[in-house]
Amino acid sequence: MNTQLIINGLPEKLRLDAWWLSGETSPKPTNVGIPTSDRGGTGIVPPRRYVLILVLCLVAVADWLFWHQKAGASVAIFAILLSIAMVLARTKKTTYKEWALVLGLAIISNLPMLEQLQPLSLLFSMLGVAAIAAWLALDRLVSWGRTLLVFLNITALGPLRFFGNIGTGLRGVRPQAGLGKQAASLVLPLAFGVIFIAFFISANPFLERIADAVAGIEFMTPETMARGLFWLIAAALIWPYLNLPMFRIDPLQPRNPLPMPQGLGLVINAASVRSSLILFNGIFAVQTGLDALVLSGGMALPEGMSYAAYAHRGAYPLVATALLAGGFAIGTRRLIMQDRLLRGLVYIWLLQNLFLVLSAAFRLNLYVETYALTYLRVAAFIWMLLVFIGLVLVAVQIARDKSNIWLVSQNLTALMVVLYVSSFANFAPMIARYNLLHPLSGGRVDAQYICRLGPLALPVILAQGAGFCPPHTMPVFTPNKGWRDWGFRNARLAGYLEAIANAEAP
Repeated sequence: MNTQLIINGLPEKLRLDAWWLSGETSPKPTNVGIPTSDRGGTGIVPPRRYVLILVLCLVAVADWLFWHQKAGASVAIFAILLSIAMVLARTKKTTYKEWALVLGLAIISNLPMLEQLQPLSLLFSMLGVAAIAAWLALDRLVSWGRTLLVFLNITALGPLRFFGNIGTGLRGVRPQAGLGKQAASLVLPLAFGVIFIAFFISANPFLERIADAVAGIEFMTPETMARGLFWLIAAALIWPYLNLPMFRIDPLQPRNPLPMPQGLGLVINAASVRSSLILFNGIFAVQTGLDALVLSGGMALPEGMSYAAYAHRGAYPLVATALLAGGFAIGTRRLIMQDRLLRGLVYIWLLQNLFLVLSAAFRLNLYVETYALTYLRVAAFIWMLLVFIGLVLVAVQIARDKSNIWLVSQNLTALMVVLYVSSFANFAPMIARYNLLHPLSGGRVDAQYICRLGPLALPVILAQGAGFCPPHTMPVFTPNKGWRDWGFRNARLAGYLEAIANAEAP
């Protein structure tokens, strides 16, 4: 019996060698034999090779902006360029609307940096980069919690993967065949290239200066080694942001709420929460009533206690109490949502907590009127505002049956808005003016503290005349050295001081 032998498939190498039999003009490329890095894998070479060029360009820009340079506006410039590079390295087409979104977010998040380099402005610059990176990594806008987790994953694990891929790439290097022939083919172009360059240098003084500068560089000095290390670290930090598909993670996936442990359920249940809220409302009612009587003047303080001491004693504990109350309401939310009575009790309790926060702010204001205003007390006012907003959001969460993730996201949004506005506020002259208008007991002004507020308070200090600051406490203003460390606040102060100097000049 005759049998026919059928071989399914054709060896790839033979198919490519016999492409002319099909009448095609060239063989069709396949993925076989192509390195993983060229197919969009996790190798050191990304799917589009120009991403590596973007990394090198950003490293060079970082060297130009930051190496032995004072930081300022340069941070904003680099953050915006990094944001643009992340979009350019994207594996899918970016629409004009998406470009506008990225550029708008990058500019808005770096406006505080142009005002002044400070921890708050640096925070918003980093958050802008984090938000853009999370959007590009997940292909959608996500909440602040997920954005921060993606940002931490890129920042912490990205450099490690960069160095790991370098090691993998070096281990995969194989000597190329015909290396001698390739080297011989370079002799002619290199020889003529050197001749042409020599002619150009002799004819162009600018090229001659560049050649002299390059010839004067000493290699393998501590300076060049430190600079090379800077380039390597910069590349390791930048590279992950241009290879965001590698970090396509989606943390905090919605999950079913975990059941309460059986032992804990014996302690935290509807009956215990009801009893707690009744007791808490009673305790808070007493505190609220006493505060209202004392602060309104209807009740005298204990003998020997001043309003300032009363204010200092209660301002911060009341805020801590409100925070604990908010935590209790969040932790027992599931039980509260199942009982209308519990919801009513928790609303009354949260309302009393809001009053306590207002009372704490009023106490702090009394304390400031007696003992002056400081940076720490300004921060305390801002903190009380955030606690007040947080308690309102807890009430909204219970009323609208929102999740804890929603509550965290809304609180983070409120925090970002308050801090963003605060980053534009120049608190030093505000504090100085307040303390001058509200002197301490006996009409005394704490000139030593005002003079230690720094050079930003100089307009207020100089207005008081010579001799206002005690010895060795007069602030010294250092103007910007160039555009890299430029800041609007310092530039404005420099213009003010220059105007004063010109007015005093004969």
